[in-house]
Amino acid sequence: MASPSRPAPLRQLAALAAQVSVDAWQFSPPASAHTTPELAPLTDAIESVLQRLERSFLQQRAFVSDAAHELKTAVAVIKSSLQLLTMKRRSPQEYQAGLERCLADSLRLESIVADMLTLARAESASPASALNQQLILPRASTRP
Repeated sequence: MASPSRPAPLRQLAALAAQVSVDAWQFSPPASAHTTPELAPLTDAIESVLQRLERSFLQQRAFVSDAAHELKTAVAVIKSSLQLLTMKRRSPQEYQAGLERCLADSLRLESIVADMLTLARAESASPASALNQQLILPRASTRP
């Protein structure tokens, strides 16, 4: 029997909303939640918030994946350059050229990290994080 202060449709809506998680975004409110005048605005608001949160989580996952790839690639380039330098004796000019390549790659890595920090700061201050991700990360990935 439903209590007067909490009708069955509200309990059902709350139970369904409580099942939503980072890995399970499905939220299918019962028809009664949309047809009950007192619940319809709440149901619409919950659906809207969950859609925005899901988009945000997906964007964040994509960004982290892209950023990890960018950093891993830059580190691998530096590592391989250094490994090549140690494989055999080289002339001072070859060592100098190899170290200059490593320095250039380190500067690129530093720039990627700086861009990521700028994005993180902008993201914490602004809801326009998707735009920031689209502008900063691709620019970082096209650096020489």
